[in-house]
Amino acid sequence: MPQAQDIKDPARWRARAKEFRELAEDVSDEQVRQSMLRLAKAYDHVAIRAEKRSRVEYGALISMAIIAAALAILMLRDHWAG
Repeated sequence: MPQAQDIKDPARWRARAKEFRELAEDVSDEQVRQSMLRLAKAYDHVAIRAEKRSRVEYGALISMAIIAAALAILMLRDHWAG
């Protein structure tokens, strides 16, 4: 079972997409091959969503860090003005 961190990793999903594309190259049944290529495309979409989600989470972390720094500056200012 994959760890939660693995699920958020776009590289994991891109690797799965690549794996399905490579497997599809060796399949002679056209219907099966097309199904595998559709699965690869679905994994690409999951990777894109994971990238977007990680950018949003990263942006939230940066915002929290800026707020924490601003609060620290205000606290120091109040302390020194004291």
